[in-house]
Amino acid sequence: MLPTENSRRRFYPVSAKRPARISFIATRRSIAVFDLGGVLIDWNPLYLYRKLFHGDDDAMEHFLTTVCASSWNSQQEAGRSFAEACASLKLYHPSHALIDAWIERQEEMILGPIRGTVEILAELRAGGVRLYALSNWSAETFPIALRTHLPEPWTPS
Repeated sequence: MLPTENSRRRFYPVSAKRPARISFIATRRSIAVFDLGGVLIDWNPLYLYRKLFHGDDDAMEHFLTTVCASSWNSQQEAGRSFAEACASLKLYHPSHALIDAWIERQEEMILGPIRGTVEILAELRAGGVRLYALSNWSAETFPIALRTHLPEPWTPS
């Protein structure tokens, strides 16, 4: 079963009542490393493909597990271009016009910042913790997320 937007991890809000382990992290560490997709930025192919499959969840799930599967996307994360990836995939699945949407409409797979972790990020930054980002987004999709959805107060340095 594919993950849904309701299956996201739960995050503690920034408040005086949060667990001591968060306060410890904020006050005792000099650096923090955050992943982007799924941690700071809410990315999920379902956001786009639900629109494209017009409510046919079975067909969408089949498409995302057999055509544009996560193993296929991992190849682009490893450096393969989406032009090459889409062309080779269409050789095996010529009837799937929705393959190109993966890159052409990438921005529609992103809802925006994930508030809970962005609040933690802001607190760490205010506490003088050096922040670093880690991502497996491809060279083609990373600039899209960076340009339009990088959460405040993140400012790369």
